[in-house]
Amino acid sequence: MKKLLLFFLLFVSKISFDAEIFKAIEENDIQTVQTYIESGANPNIRDESGSTLLIIASRLGHEHLVKLLINSCVDLNIRNNDGNTALIVAASYGYANILTRLLDAGANPCLINNDGENVKDVAVKRNIAERAKEATLLLFDAVKNEQKDKIISLLNDGADPSNFNKLHFNSLTLSITMGYVEGVRTILETLQQLGKEDLITKLLTTKDILKETPLQLAERLKFTASPKEFYQKIEEILLKYRAQE
Repeated sequence: MKKLLLFFLLFVSKISFDAEIFKAIEENDIQTVQTYIESGANPNIRDESGSTLLIIASRLGHEHLVKLLINSCVDLNIRNNDGNTALIVAASYGYANILTRLLDAGANPCLINNDGENVKDVAVKRNIAERAKEATLLLFDAVKNEQKDKIISLLNDGADPSNFNKLHFNSLTLSITMGYVEGVRTILETLQQLGKEDLITKLLTTKDILKETPLQLAERLKFTASPKEFYQKIEEILLKYRAQE
């Protein structure tokens, strides 16, 4: 009975200790993590997602913890439940210094995750996503300044004209509100050329803060703003792309 009780207490103590180490990783508590490792505990312990201490530290960008864990000879190539290694996770969050440390320590760049992607694939995808995010922000300025060529270039770089700014305009509704006929035409024509029919549909059916579709917005402005003919032309362009009221 005493042995059973002792086993139970040790088991509970281990669970508590394990929970503390994951908390220490989250909080970038280097001293606690070092004490844990020096105690002889398993440095490759996993949480419920299958992530090791190294994977979590890599996700959070805790470079000094990553260095400590590498020096403690943890397994660099363990994969979590999504198949991601610490190297893939670091790439997905754009932590170049951690990537370098892991590669220098011998992490395998050829391992793939459950999506069939290796670290290079993930890094390329992140770069594309970052470029698209930046392009989307610049697209608003291009519309405001009526820079047709820049609008085309940014859309080709992956800018999303359906994203709303703080005033709840997207690039199309901003063009409509400005009476920028060429902007409306350019956005829709370019998206059509890129084969982004779903995005065109999304743009033409999404309602703004006043619960108006782009066509309803153009129709209202036709009677309340000037010059009237600008909004008539915009209305014609929207109808050409089968805009719905």
